[in-house]
Amino acid sequence: MDTKWKKIRNNTMIKVATFLLACIFAFSTFYSASYILLFSVKNNGTVDFSQVFGDKEEPKYTDSKMFAKQFSKDTKIIKKMMTEYKSDENVKSGQAFKSKEVKLLKEMEEDIAREIIERKKTVIINAEVEDEKGNRTFKFSDGETVSNYAPVLYDETIDGSENLKTIDGKQYYRGFPLDAIVVNEKEIRSDYEKSYKNRINRERLEYSAQYEKDKKTIEEFKNLKFAILNKRTGEVFTNMGVEITAQTDFSSLIKGTGWGVAVQNGVLTGDKIELYKNNYYENGEGYNALTMLSERFDNDGFYACFEINDSAKTIVKGDEYYNLHQDYSKSFAKLKGMGTVAVVSCVLMIACIVLSATLAGKVDEQGNTIKARTDWIYNDIHFGASAILALCFALVMVIIYDSFFWSYQLDAFEEQFMLLGGSACVAISVAFFVEWLMSVVRHSRCKTYWKHTLVYEMFVGSGRKLGTGFKKSYNSLRDLLLPPKTKNLKTRMFIIIGQYAGANMVLALVYSMLSKSRHSVLAFIVVVLMLGLNLSLVALAKSTIKALDDMMEVLIEAEKGKFDFNLDVYFMPRYLQDFATHIVNLREGMKIAVDEAVKGERMKTELITNVSHDLKTPLTSIVNYVDLLKRCDLQDQTANSYIKILEEKAERLKKLIEDLVEASKISSGNVSLELTKVNLNELAIQLVGENEQELKELEIEMRVTTPSDAPIVKADSQKSYRAIENLFSNVKKYAMPKTRVYVDVFENEGFGVISIKNISKNELDVSVDQLTQRFVRGDEARATEGNGLGLSIADNLIDLQNGEFKIEIDGDLFKATVKLPLDK
Repeated sequence: MDTKWKKIRNNTMIKVATFLLACIFAFSTFYSASYILLFSVKNNGTVDFSQVFGDKEEPKYTDSKMFAKQFSKDTKIIKKMMTEYKSDENVKSGQAFKSKEVKLLKEMEEDIAREIIERKKTVIINAEVEDEKGNRTFKFSDGETVSNYAPVLYDETIDGSENLKTIDGKQYYRGFPLDAIVVNEKEIRSDYEKSYKNRINRERLEYSAQYEKDKKTIEEFKNLKFAILNKRTGEVFTNMGVEITAQTDFSSLIKGTGWGVAVQNGVLTGDKIELYKNNYYENGEGYNALTMLSERFDNDGFYACFEINDSAKTIVKGDEYYNLHQDYSKSFAKLKGMGTVAVVSCVLMIACIVLSATLAGKVDEQGNTIKARTDWIYNDIHFGASAILALCFALVMVIIYDSFFWSYQLDAFEEQFMLLGGSACVAISVAFFVEWLMSVVRHSRCKTYWKHTLVYEMFVGSGRKLGTGFKKSYNSLRDLLLPPKTKNLKTRMFIIIGQYAGANMVLALVYSMLSKSRHSVLAFIVVVLMLGLNLSLVALAKSTIKALDDMMEVLIEAEKGKFDFNLDVYFMPRYLQDFATHIVNLREGMKIAVDEAVKGERMKTELITNVSHDLKTPLTSIVNYVDLLKRCDLQDQTANSYIKILEEKAERLKKLIEDLVEASKISSGNVSLELTKVNLNELAIQLVGENEQELKELEIEMRVTTPSDAPIVKADSQKSYRAIENLFSNVKKYAMPKTRVYVDVFENEGFGVISIKNISKNELDVSVDQLTQRFVRGDEARATEGNGLGLSIADNLIDLQNGEFKIEIDGDLFKATVKLPLDK
């Protein structure tokens, strides 16, 4: 394969650009074609390609259906002005509203009669009871008296029905004559009269307001001239400025300078009579100018003439006809450009689709096609899903167009929404088609199209890979629907919220369109889709919260040092899987680190123990030989002094080794405890007494405070003694001479406590945590006799007894606290 072509096929940016261009050109093609079709429908109802691609002269806006609708509206107002409003005085006196008021009063009487019957029916229904034998009886309350009634006619006598019946001029309900039932008719009438009075007053005001509006509309006519004659009364209504009589030839009033039409004696005249027959819709029914004018005027006893300016030279600015003319001219001016855009976009769309199919699939080093993630979806399922999704968006497009297309007087927003919304749906449908086509090409190149179908797996492949195929199909679909993997959760959540918000907005717009049209079933389907969409969002939020809770729980356990947790990453939302995987990896890393640390600590302990044991043998020999040398009669004083130094250092080394062995045993847990009742007062006093003389020699004064009720703790007396002895030893080594040491014994929160405070002679620039580590000493110069194990041993011994050991430093003040559990 050519290297350059291979690089192009492996370039993701080129493929994405080609795919997007195919969708963009599909959008452009359909937008342009829809504009042309919409223009034709709003005008003469057919696509005239000579207007789009030829040099045909711009037709008049009076040929359009928008004009027909506006003209119908205005002629209705003109006729209403003559027949109903008549004059200002007629409207202000209420005479014009009188007929409507009579109609409303008639409706009121009908409602009162209907309400009375309903009340009587309710009385009959509520009066029915059963006696002990199950027989029906009827009791009607009449003031304080109770009367028993039997039905005059039973249900069987009225065709087995319990409905209202009229027999011999009388009304019966459930066999009871309604005139036998008494209800408060005065109250009913009073309520209805009050309600209708308010309604009449409201509608009278609305009627007057509508009159003023219609009157203003007629006064603002700039391009519409009219003359109307009432044949019965001789009344004339015109703005032409000419005298009108019963003998006037109305067709002669048309000057021929614009759109003109006259109706007289059932005859419609005009120099362009065929153009006046444009169909338009009103209340779901089709009309044309001929039918409308004949029915509205001549059949009701009127002669009429109308003339409207329809050219750029004669039209006057200031009314709806001028606006229609301007919109029509602008739309026609765009028509030719839209035709060119439609043709060019269609050619480019086809070219991009072919190129996308050609570029489908990356190529490996051997020239083999590499499948994409979506190719794991079974091909027959892939085809069905793509077809269904494409058809769904195509259906949405049809719904949008059906809701708006046949409305010939769209406002700017409605028109643009229809064009943009429908074109976007087509572009999305094309996107699904191109994606499926690319998958087909990849499988064809790999020769796996037939073998990678659900049908093949079920009937030929015996379903051996069915489970794996479904799992991979599910993962592929999930990757398509959920947002791509990004580096932070904020971006992922923003993408998801945007997806759901966008889908809700689209569905809400579609529902608003359908609810205003006759597609109630489709509107219900959209509501169900919206409900399902938002329920899926709730389910996603629930799974997200659960996943976050699981991860927080795991981290809390990890903080406590428990790493034996498990996270089910697979069923978590995709945008959280990376974070969960990192936590699982952290667990493994922490377990390895802890294991290494434990292993290192164990090896260190074993090393110290082994070395200590190995040192004890030669040290014992050194001590024995020093003892033998001391028994020799040596006259040389220098030699005697050397022997003394050897003896001191050997003892110090022996003590160090013993402490090392003890520290190793304690840290490894190789120590047996004998827990008994220990009196802390006695333990503290004993240790103070044993160390008091040495402290006096160092000019250190002891201050001991013990409670009257001695704390009794459950502890190992020897181990406790050893731990606190180490604290006193620490005081002797590091306390400042000529100061005081405070020893306090007390109880606190279930513990017996011994607290020792002293002033350090050296500056304490070591952290508290370091002081309890092995071989760490208070003097960095390490000039004292200590070995840095005393506090570490004390800490471990107290910890073994379920106690607490705490060190506090405040400047040069050193405070050590030992807590041992009280014996309960």
